Amino acid sequence: MTGSKYAYAFGRIKALEVGLIDASQLKRMIDARTAQDAVKIVAETSYGTYLSESPDIPEIERAILQEVERTYQVVGKISPEKAVTDLLQLKYDIHNIKILLKSQITGKDLSHLLVPLGREGSGALKAACDGDLKAVSPEVAQIIQKALSLYEESGDFQKVQFFLDREHSLLLSEGFSEIPFLRQYNALAVDLENIRNFIRAEKMEIGFEEVFLSGGTLVLAFFSEVKDQPADYFMESTRNRDFAGVVHEGLTAYQETGSLSRYETLVDNFLMEYMKKAKTYSLSLEPVVGYLFAKEREAKVVRQILISKMKGIDITGRVSDVYE
Repeated sequence: MTGSKYAYAFGRIKALEVGLIDASQLKRMIDARTAQDAVKIVAETSYGTYLSESPDIPEIERAILQEVERTYQVVGKISPEKAVTDLLQLKYDIHNIKILLKSQITGKDLSHLLVPLGREGSGALKAACDGDLKAVSPEVAQIIQKALSLYEESGDFQKVQFFLDREHSLLLSEGFSEIPFLRQYNALAVDLENIRNFIRAEKMEIGFEEVFLSGGTLVLAFFSEVKDQPADYFMESTRNRDFAGVVHEGLTAYQETGSLSRYETLVDNFLMEYMKKAKTYSLSLEPVVGYLFAKEREAKVVRQILISKMKGIDITGRVSDVYE
């Protein structure tokens, strides 16, 4: 890839970063007296293009998805390594596959739950789930085929969902393997997700091996070793990891409240701090990926604030950090 393409992408990304919502704007949204006041603040940003003066929750959901979709379209035109940035959209394809297969199994129309994002596109995925596997890439076709076979064998859609999550993790690990920055990020994200899954699996009495994701540094044997041990043992076992503070504070909060919400916020903030390092790169892919990550985090936080305001939910201390 020529240096000029990286230089062009870097310049465009730096210009786009100026439009990201910063912490002061988020604070104004959080401190807004009413949901309508929060909407007015959001309307001053790029999301305002898609919002009416008094949007309901479905309109807010659509507006946020439209802004993320626009972002991927813009980045898709400037990315010096489109195969890698497209891979970041795979999570939306996995989501849509789950919805399409569930719709097929239950006979219910769930099209309103599909998202207008993804590397493959919901139309192509629907055709593939209906039998036209050539409508999608070979790797996704294989995943759909295996998912259908798994349901035929087990009759358990939850197993299908777990399988799709594992395949998603595997493809990300493979796709990021040659890019050290993304490989390290993915390993951290997988480790932290596996810790969350480990706790949830025990609580829901699900076999952890079904929800264990590949690509992290904490192997399956590690979780077998800490199973049935007190939380202090788990914290001690991870004390030399970069995310030791997240585990200690997050699991302590879980012990006190029975909720993983504090752990999840800490994970979001930890991963954001890592991704901010992308700003220190110049003629490479990292700033492009950093911007996409930033925009998705921004969208998640804006959604959280607006919907919580509309439902009268207190979000003090629960809003994740943004990219600044």
